[in-house]
Amino acid sequence: MNPFIENYSSAEDEKGLILKAQQGNRKALDELLRIHQPYVYNIAWKMVRNPADAEDLTQEALIKITINLGKFSFKSQFRTWAYRIVVNHFLNMNKKSHETAFTSFDEMAKQLGSVPDIELTEEEKIEKEELIEEMAIGCLSGMLLCLDRTQRMVYIIGHMFEADHKVGSEIMETS
Repeated sequence: MNPFIENYSSAEDEKGLILKAQQGNRKALDELLRIHQPYVYNIAWKMVRNPADAEDLTQEALIKITINLGKFSFKSQFRTWAYRIVVNHFLNMNKKSHETAFTSFDEMAKQLGSVPDIELTEEEKIEKEELIEEMAIGCLSGMLLCLDRTQRMVYIIGHMFEADHKVGSEIMETS
């Protein structure tokens, strides 16, 4: 049995599990967590790139999901709500030694490519695309703030006007 391809039969079935779990049904809670555990692990692994640490992060996140389940109000997909809990937990935990940077983009691509993905519903794909766009804008903003004004302008000239970096350097009179 491959836990990464295990799916619930419908959104209604999942909603029923959530409602039962919110009312204290342990069997429903267990089933709900088993359905989403591979997805949570997948996210955790992509964040820490270490199976043991990803298992720990998954376990901690599942505990937080369980504790906060009463707050879930069906305003989003359960998986999206759980994703935010995992990400917030990761961002708030203490930095560990395994969080070192990759030595190259190729290494990072190889590592990320080795993680199995879970099939998403169309709604989840849309939500994920929106989240990815939001994260890309945040990363770009953070990167731009690390540059001085001249470097920032060279980047913006290149990005906005699709000019070669040499053109931006010449305009800003910098190397």
